[in-house]
Amino acid sequence: MESDIARWASTAPHDSVQEARKKNASVDVLINEVESAARFAEHYWKPTDGLPGLVEAQALFQGRDIVDELYSLARAARGLDLERRVPRRPDDQIPRAIEQGKRLVVDLDSACDAVITVERRGPEGDALTKARARRRASSSPLVLAQALRDLVGLAERLKPGLERLGFALTQLDDASAAAELLTSLPGSEVARTRREARTLRDHMLALADERIRELIAVCGYVFRHHPELRKAARRTRFRA
Repeated sequence: MESDIARWASTAPHDSVQEARKKNASVDVLINEVESAARFAEHYWKPTDGLPGLVEAQALFQGRDIVDELYSLARAARGLDLERRVPRRPDDQIPRAIEQGKRLVVDLDSACDAVITVERRGPEGDALTKARARRRASSSPLVLAQALRDLVGLAERLKPGLERLGFALTQLDDASAAAELLTSLPGSEVARTRREARTLRDHMLALADERIRELIAVCGYVFRHHPELRKAARRTRFRA
């Protein structure tokens, strides 16, 4: 479940799908909707019994696996909803490890930002923006660990500038070690508050709703001569 959360935590949904949680539907209904859409797409992916398959529109998704995405988002949302309702106590080591990780993030982020700004490093600036988005999206130790890895990778590309800045390159090893620690801590995946779990859960549901709408639109074309399948696809979104 945590790998699914980390996969989507820094992905921003379009504004049009932020309404996902504003509908008058329970969370269980919303998650069941995502799972229903995933099963529908999986069942009708390949042509069968004289019917076309959604695989015909695969190129439109530009390498994305819509079935895998829906199942992943459903697992993430269901796990987060359970965590919100039944929070578990994090290991005592986790707060200390998180504090160390956050300190290293500040050091690496500020150093990389200085070098990028002075040396006008456009691609590295984009990479830094992505790393920042990842850690803003969640306080999960695993997400923090990935942010550290992102920053270490970025810093490796900026080593000459960091040395000129006076940055201690030994901190790269410290950051890598901290990322490993955060990943290996028992129970690290549960160091979230109820509010954080709820916010992340709603984020997953918004992303899933966007993909369900995409699926329904593609079904409208692939099954254009099969009205019963077009209706079945629309029914996967109970609130449509």
